[in-house]
Amino acid sequence: MNDINGFQNTPQTPNKPTGLMIGSIICSVLALGVIPPLFGGLAIFLGYQAYKRDAGIGQVCMIIGGIALIIGVVVGALWGMENIRF
Repeated sequence: MNDINGFQNTPQTPNKPTGLMIGSIICSVLALGVIPPLFGGLAIFLGYQAYKRDAGIGQVCMIIGGIALIIGVVVGALWGMENIRF
């Protein structure tokens, strides 16, 4: 169907922030081994931004980022304790 100017009407699809969600998951994976507070915090932030832009999976990305942050910090602390010589 055409509008007044002769252009075809196409329904608008919602703009899902898939880039933010993918970035959040990548940062979550990095948080497991490389600077967990930085990448875990960034994963939570990106997940929140995706959630604000009407992406329900952004909430899941925030949770995954938080879990990755905690696991990364614990593993890093245990690995650091293992390498300490008294």
